Amino acid sequence: MCYTSRMIRETITTELAKRGWAKAELARRCGVARPQVVNYLSGRRDARGETLEKLLQALKLEIRPQRGKGLST
Repeated sequence: MCYTSRMIRETITTELAKRGWAKAELARRCGVARPQVVNYLSGRRDARGETLEKLLQALKLEIRPQRGKGLST
């Protein structure tokens, strides 16, 4: 399965809501500037490579296919 940027953004946004984290908290935890997180989650920019990996690691998410599910948590 190929995950789109949109699918990953939606998963990250959902996970933030579950944890009660603001975008600023995610930025702090992964060492990425808050504007980068905001731009990515709003769809203005795509996160790639190291930045995407940092976002996912901060939330303990992995990109791996699972039938009928989004990202693994």
